[in-house]
Amino acid sequence: MAATLAQVVPPGFYFQGRSAPVQMRNAAAARFGSNRYVIVGLVDTSGYAADVREKYQGFLITDSAITVGGSEVGIGAYGFGFTNDGKFVIMDLSGKEILSVAAPMDDKLAVRAP
Repeated sequence: MAATLAQVVPPGFYFQGRSAPVQMRNAAAARFGSNRYVIVGLVDTSGYAADVREKYQGFLITDSAITVGGSEVGIGAYGFGFTNDGKFVIMDLSGKEILSVAAPMDDKLAVRAP
């Protein structure tokens, strides 16, 4: 699967006028059928302004419409982030928010120490 992941995850992602390197160790892809994917990953936002880094932590690419928090997200490429007030935000490539849903903490999630 690692070879397939390297084929579908881009090495960098364009968002709001800049390209940021993708953190491959923090990227994943789900394949549906033989050739449909939802691809997500975190990016290195160190080159972005502080206000962009606050809202943008990763990317989402989908070649099929998907549902996030009960709302449809169409085919495309998006930036995403988590806000301090517990929201998951999806933005278009210009940084315009297109979706915001609650992202509650899972207090039963086990965290393993490295």
